[in-house]
Amino acid sequence: MQELDRRYSADFLITLLKNSTELIGAQVLNISTELYEPHGTSVTMLVAEQKNTVLGHLDKSHLTVHTYADLRPSHPICSLRLDFDLASCGSVTPLATLPLLFDQVACHLVTIDYRMRGYSRDADERLIFNDHPIGSILDFIPGDHLSRYNCCNSDLPDHNLYHSKMVLKEMKRQDLVPVSKEIGSVGESRELELNRVQEQMKILFEGL
Repeated sequence: MQELDRRYSADFLITLLKNSTELIGAQVLNISTELYEPHGTSVTMLVAEQKNTVLGHLDKSHLTVHTYADLRPSHPICSLRLDFDLASCGSVTPLATLPLLFDQVACHLVTIDYRMRGYSRDADERLIFNDHPIGSILDFIPGDHLSRYNCCNSDLPDHNLYHSKMVLKEMKRQDLVPVSKEIGSVGESRELELNRVQEQMKILFEGL
């Protein structure tokens, strides 16, 4: 957990959110950070559409990121969940941040939800819920990243709801955070450790 805390520190998460705001054309108004004991970090940003605005936090809304540690001495697997949430009412889809997130975060298991809540009207007063085409969330993920995952979509386009789940096709030993024998499962083979993690990810992916 010390290594995971180092990798996903508050400074790293702040930089991640700042880079995300650039992708959606927003300006950071305020940053709030909270560190939890023994583990966990939360970062929240209010962002604005224009640089000279007073109530700009209403224009682009917010970005948040939280880390959650699953650590129990009696269980051989320690995991870290990172929740990234972007609420925007700008013209750039939040899905534009996905390439950055996959570049910056080691994603072994991924769940993505995309929901369009707002609407506008055309000249004939018809409601418009989406100003850009979307077939699938996965269309916004670069192919070199996407090819590494098994994917599943559960979309409800008539309700403006999209949901995708992804899990690594093949996990390698170097994908895990190494721990000393004093902390890890004494006497357990590396193959068994890896199989435990893969089985856990399969359960989370398939919902068993």
